[in-house]
Amino acid sequence: MGAFRLFSRSSNDYGYVPEPPRRGNPNPLNFYIMSLLQIGNNVVAQIKYPDADNYEGIKVLLFTNVKVDQIQKLTSIDPHFTDNKSCIAPFARFEPTANGLNAAKFLARQIK
Repeated sequence: MGAFRLFSRSSNDYGYVPEPPRRGNPNPLNFYIMSLLQIGNNVVAQIKYPDADNYEGIKVLLFTNVKVDQIQKLTSIDPHFTDNKSCIAPFARFEPTANGLNAAKFLARQIK
């Protein structure tokens, strides 16, 4: 039976070496908006990222306290969460299926 190691060292012994970015991740600069739906102060968006591998690159995102025209003007949309206040970032992300879209709409109606 092999040993299980919780920690390992890099060959240069300086500590953690991050993995290179995975291919197939969404490129925030390469997207097109499939649909936008304003629900109160929130927007449900279906966005296609041609560079993304999973779910054919489609993301269902919920943005809070924004208007559709603000999303339409963006030249970069990162589907990942961030606490950077200088950009419009999603509040939530859903499975890109009919159920996921319905869940996004439901949550958008609940958030005031």
